[in-house]
Amino acid sequence: MTYTEAQQDVLSSLGEGCSAASLLDAWSAFVLEVEEGYAWDESEYRNEVRVRGQIELVMEAESLQKFVEHREFRENVQRVDSQFLSNSHPTWRFPWGGTWWESAVAVSSRGDFAECYRRFGFT
Repeated sequence: MTYTEAQQDVLSSLGEGCSAASLLDAWSAFVLEVEEGYAWDESEYRNEVRVRGQIELVMEAESLQKFVEHREFRENVQRVDSQFLSNSHPTWRFPWGGTWWESAVAVSSRGDFAECYRRFGFT
C-alpha cells in the first residue's frame, strides 16, 4: 500500500472525502488570512480552524507512521503551525478552545472579527 492510499484509508475512516494535501492547503489558506488580519466573523473562524483538528487525526494515525512521506507531511504541518503561532497573541485565548489551535487568538483582526475581539475584551 502506498502512502497516498494509506492516507485515503485514514481519511475515509474519519468520514473525510478529501485528501490530506487539501486539508493542509485549507489550513495554509486560513493561516494566511490570519496573517493578513482575519476579517470574517467568529463562527467562520471557529469553522475554519477546525481543519487543524482533522490534520491532527491524520498526523497521529498509527498506520501512517511508518512512511517516510508522513514525516514530510508532519514537517509541512509544523511549518504552517509555526506561521500561525507567530501571528497569534502570546497570552490571549478564546474560551471555547480545547486545543492550542482552537484557543489561539490572531494578533490582528479586521471587519466582523474585530467585533469578536471587543466582546472578549481583546484590545
